[in-house]
Amino acid sequence: MKKYIFYTVVFLFFMSSCTEHEVGGQEYSTTPVIEGYISAGSKPSIKIYNQIANNSVSYEDDMIDDLVVVLTVNGESYTLTQDEEGLYQTSEVILSEGDTLTMSFEYEGTLVFADTYIPNKPQNFTQSDNSIVMPDFSGGISGGSPPDFPDPIELEWTNSNNDYHVIVIENIESDPELIFDLEEDEDRPRPIFRNEPTTASNYELQSMAFEYLGTHRIILYRILPDYSALYDVNSNSSQNLTSPDSDIENGLGIFTGINADTLWVEVSLD
Repeated sequence: MKKYIFYTVVFLFFMSSCTEHEVGGQEYSTTPVIEGYISAGSKPSIKIYNQIANNSVSYEDDMIDDLVVVLTVNGESYTLTQDEEGLYQTSEVILSEGDTLTMSFEYEGTLVFADTYIPNKPQNFTQSDNSIVMPDFSGGISGGSPPDFPDPIELEWTNSNNDYHVIVIENIESDPELIFDLEEDEDRPRPIFRNEPTTASNYELQSMAFEYLGTHRIILYRILPDYSALYDVNSNSSQNLTSPDSDIENGLGIFTGINADTLWVEVSLD
């Protein structure tokens, strides 16, 4: 479970961080949304934006500028600066497994606060093969027989404590080539896919899951329970950070530590 840093602040809460406004006779509320996936070996970077909800239940996301965001790592505090893309970050510290972190800032008179830690790196991550040879459909299917797809790649790792993990597979080619032809009305698929959070210690990577040829990274992330809960709330997707089920005090979103190990697989045609 989380290692908490006890952060004491004397603060009088005159209003909620979800503030009511009125524009053109229409009421709406603004709530800060935090997007912070804090990983080992990287510089801390956090996105903070407004969720604006009006009476028609529509949303507009705007980056919140000029906040004084304080990140405390193992008891030492850093003030984050905002870059050109609107992200709050610092280059003064590189994070390591076991680090404990708190994040805080004042928004419209209310303190927004969250804490997390960097979990240990996944251990003994292995794969049964480092290549997949897909059948070539360019000439059609010979004799009407079904294609012979390769066996799945077996991924395994040590997970004696039943920690949560997510596997992400990403094609790293600059201009990746599709394995299968698209229909005229089909959009080009994303060169990345992932599994749902699991407490298992193995995963079968099916060949049919791949959309592109070339080199792929297989990234095994060790995640914390709050990250896994985000998938459950958002129907197996972590993209919607505006769910009220959040560990952010007086805000929405996620502020969580992750750690990872990486393998590689090459996908080619027969």
